[in-house]
Amino acid sequence: MGIRPSSTLKRALRLVWAAWLPLVAHAQPELSWFVTDWPPLFIFAKGQPPSQPADLGEGQVDRVMAELIARLPAYQHRFEALNSRRLWRAMAEGRPLCSAAALKTPERIALAYFTPHLRVAPPVLVVRAKGAERYLGADGRASLKALLERSDLRGRLEVDRSYGSQLDPLLVGSRALPRDSTSRIGQMAEMVAAGRVDYTLDFAHTIEYLRRQGRLREPLAALPLQEAGDWGLGYVACPRTPWGLAAITAIDLAIRQAAASRSYREAYIRWLPEPLRSQQQPQFEAFYDARALGGPQIE
Repeated sequence: MGIRPSSTLKRALRLVWAAWLPLVAHAQPELSWFVTDWPPLFIFAKGQPPSQPADLGEGQVDRVMAELIARLPAYQHRFEALNSRRLWRAMAEGRPLCSAAALKTPERIALAYFTPHLRVAPPVLVVRAKGAERYLGADGRASLKALLERSDLRGRLEVDRSYGSQLDPLLVGSRALPRDSTSRIGQMAEMVAAGRVDYTLDFAHTIEYLRRQGRLREPLAALPLQEAGDWGLGYVACPRTPWGLAAITAIDLAIRQAAASRSYREAYIRWLPEPLRSQQQPQFEAFYDARALGGPQIE
């Protein structure tokens, strides 16, 4: 014969259940954000990845995430420090994880939902500022094809790094440039500044970050490349699951709300060097105007 709970215990259990039930009903879903140590896209404060939104640094994507998170109060926000390979493995597994630093490819579209949130600069030719004009053609851009044919100029790249679908096919074969392992962002550009090589490829915002950090022995120039293509789009990506669709729908709305604010519009472009920033400002303003006034752009 079982022991029946007393009336006092029953009342206590009812009180506990009454207090616990609203918490369950209103529990915030978690949204984990991808972060990685890659300045100035992400700048880890004190060298540590963020553990809460207040810990986000002053990087381009850091500030974008801060703006979006402020407009996503329904979620409890967390952060995971991953490399790109682990990020897309997590997407394939359907984990509740989103990235605000995603590039869309045919392979990735099967794994994730995407929505655009900024314009992304193509790679540039990095040379010493003194004499940089000798690399430019009549159109004001440098030619990687022409450089690869020259034996009097020393170029080097980072090992295992992709420089985008436009440039990668040029960087293989008999004219492939030597590649070195690196231990920090911008190390090849530092070699150019030190005069150890004549040129490398990188991003203009990386060169600006190195300049602001005082890491360049000599000033560098970031020259546009004929073969690099135009500016692309950067996306937020979430896994192609019911959770991911709900998250990307909320994020798309947050992007449209944030796109009207000056702080969101400045998050990426403020790390571009002059005169590139001034040249690109009208295109950025037009992009954000369209995002603020348009409807969802979820793919």
